[in-house]
Amino acid sequence: MRIPYLKWITYAIMPLVYDQSLSYVELLNKVVAKLNEVIEQTNNLSTHIDSVLAEWLDTPEAQAAVQESIGKYIDEYAKTPDFNTILVNALSTQSEEITAAARSAAETWLNSAAGRSAIGADVDAYMETYIATDAFKELVSGFVASLDDIKRGTALDIRQKESVSIAAP
Repeated sequence: MRIPYLKWITYAIMPLVYDQSLSYVELLNKVVAKLNEVIEQTNNLSTHIDSVLAEWLDTPEAQAAVQESIGKYIDEYAKTPDFNTILVNALSTQSEEITAAARSAAETWLNSAAGRSAIGADVDAYMETYIATDAFKELVSGFVASLDDIKRGTALDIRQKESVSIAAP
């Protein structure tokens, strides 16, 4: 925001003092002139700071620092419930062009070697976490119980259910 200059105009028709000292009006004019100089320097300070910051941001060190800090912020923010809500709202209100472009970019990345490797690592990490949960243990014990029932003959497996018709008595 630029600071406007002070506008102060005085007209002295006759000399206000007859010695070497400054009159009140002359002193006020000098103060206003000095304040306008300070305002000009303050206004130019922001452009100088912007230019120095722009030069620094063009360096590789600055770009690495910015990427690291943004990455940390996104990692922390992604853990909050607000992130999920914002992401769902953003995805539900996007245009078809954006959706198509995002889908194309995702497919390209997933079909690349780096994408497959990253997905594989994510799936492995998820499975390691999921296998340690009680839900996984309950799911596996349910499958084992179903297989035991099939083995004992007390239940039909999926192939038998599809091929056997049960007649009503």
